[in-house]
Amino acid sequence: MNELGQRGLIDIVIQSIEIASRGYMLSNLKEAKPDLLLEPLIDIGLLDFHKMEEAIEAGRKLAISALPKIEAWT
Repeated sequence: MNELGQRGLIDIVIQSIEIASRGYMLSNLKEAKPDLLLEPLIDIGLLDFHKMEEAIEAGRKLAISALPKIEAWT
């Protein structure tokens, strides 16, 4: 197998893991039925470690925007 073929295979495996992980998470959410679910809109993959700061910042902004709703429950 050439280098391009190996890279394609790795991409397929990673994408398969991401799909399975998302399915597992959605299944757990159906059972847990959270009162509030915060999902930042960010394009991040399984190996996108270089996007860590961007992901944290997106989560922080989303959490801050949800504070009024959270505080209303207390």
